[in-house]
Parts: sequence; structure tokens; C-alpha cells
Amino acid sequence: MDDLLLANPGLTSLLQPGQVISIPAPRAQTAPATPTPAPLRMASPACYPRPDQTQTCFFVLENPGAETLENVAIQVAFADGDSVRTRLLFLPLDILPPHSRMPAFDTFPIFAQGNAFEVYVLSALRLSPDDPRYLPATLHRLQIVIAPSERFASVSGEVYLPPSSAAASLIWIAATAYDSLDRAVGFRRWEANTPLAPGEHLPFQFSLGSFAPMARVELLVEARR
Repeated sequence: MDDLLLANPGLTSLLQPGQVISIPAPRAQTAPATPTPAPLRMASPACYPRPDQTQTCFFVLENPGAETLENVAIQVAFADGDSVRTRLLFLPLDILPPHSRMPAFDTFPIFAQGNAFEVYVLSALRLSPDDPRYLPATLHRLQIVIAPSERFASVSGEVYLPPSSAAASLIWIAATAYDSLDRAVGFRRWEANTPLAPGEHLPFQFSLGSFAPMARVELLVEARR
């Protein structure tokens, strides 16, 4: 990238049709390899119209491996009139534990010809098991009550840190609602407003709405120093 910018003074990421870019010859030394994203499974997008003539679309990503993944990001390409636009989406938590899933989501225009997304994984890095930034928080005494309308759920429980852990200054809980066909229909991220000491329990309670009837709610927790 440094060589490319040096060969093209004033170059920015906003490229124009017909713009000429000089590609410099590679240097003799070998550049460090870019980490290859870990494999992810991606479900088909689930989109729901909104009152303002837009739609919210969920892109559920599943980690099928035995390692925790960090900084999961995808690029979503879609046609907008005669041009192709892209969006960079991140998962709502910094990590995706083994054998778990979570949606990235955003609001898009409603396309006259229907949804035709192309989704690419840009980042999904394997996290070292001894990484000191993330703490072994777990969820206990969970209660998830879905209302008769199936459009609303009440979620409560406790976050627990073992005595051997460091104290947590940041705690997030990701709650995803799925329908009977396993499509994401709603999401909420809850954030604690107090730190959590080792060996202690932190109670939580929040509500979760959905765009369509929900059949179940899945929770993930992240705790950081």
C-alpha cells in the first residue's frame, strides 16, 4: 500500500471511471503474509421491510470450528440502480465462540428487482486460547419468556466470573431471536453499566423485539478487562 500511494500522489479510496493508476513493480523483499480468514458458515440473508420504505437485513454467521474467532467482518455487495455498492458489516460482539452464531445486520433500500446480495468474509481471526483481553464469563439462571404474540421476549439471568478470573470492565450480551425456520428475526445487545469482580454474579434483564414471530432466543456473552 505504501508503494502504491507513493507511485500515485493524491490517490484516495474514491476511484473514478477512467482514472489511471500506476502499479509499481514489487520490491525484492517478501511482505508479511495477510492472515487468512477462518472458515465461517453463512445463512441466506433474511430481510424485513420497515415503515420508512427501507428494509433491515440479517446475515447470520456461524463458527463451525473449535477456536474462538475475533474481529469478524463481512462485505455485502448489492446493485443500486446502475451501480454496485458495498457495505462493511461487523458482528455486534468482538468475538464469536466455537460452534456459535450471530448476525451482522444493516438497513438497506428495498430493491425493485428483489434482493441479490453477494457476501464476502473480510476478517475472521483465530483467537489465541491464552489471550488475556477476554474473560471466561458464563450465563446462569437464564429465563427467556416469549410473549403470546411471538413478537416480544423478556430475557433475564446472571453473568458470572470465576474466582480465578480478572475483573471485567466491559460486559456485553448478544440476544438473537430466530423463527421456526431458523431465520434471524430480531437482535439486541445489552451492556452492563457496572464492572464485575471475580467470583461475583451480575444480574441482567432486558426485552427483545422482532420483525416476525420468534420461536427461540440465543444468547452470547463477552467480558473484557
